[in-house]
Amino acid sequence: MTARVPSGVTVTMRRPVASPATVERLELTRPSVRCPASIHDSTIAGLVLISGLYDFPAFLDEPRTAAAAAIRSTVIAQTGGSRGALAQRSALLRAPAIKARTLILNGARDDRTDSGQATPLAEAINGAGGRAQVHIYPEFGHEIPFSTREPLVSTFIDFALTH
Repeated sequence: MTARVPSGVTVTMRRPVASPATVERLELTRPSVRCPASIHDSTIAGLVLISGLYDFPAFLDEPRTAAAAAIRSTVIAQTGGSRGALAQRSALLRAPAIKARTLILNGARDDRTDSGQATPLAEAINGAGGRAQVHIYPEFGHEIPFSTREPLVSTFIDFALTH
């Protein structure tokens, strides 16, 4: 089961107790300044992270583009900008808690996020016993076309729900 997923969202798939081959809940999280709450939920079969920020303190220290600077302003407005508030919302700093299979997709030319954060997140999840994979699309920025990423996302979702 695959849903059309816009860029900049987190998808979580909950594996129902009765039948692991169906989706009980498909949660689309709009872009926000938070770490997905589902990382602590053992019934989540998989996470798909698309065009995200995973280490807010590092990103905010040096925004690379005007779009990144605008994101920085929004993040500070939503969180107050303290190191503690930013760390609490950073998936990279909470990676050991992520046990669901995780697919991380980013565009290398993204001017709003730092695609360089995707690989360290996957490495941190895997280093803590999780199962993460990352795919960086060299030709795309923040918006990775649905038709380009759908085959990978669909295969990942099917696998995550059956294993």
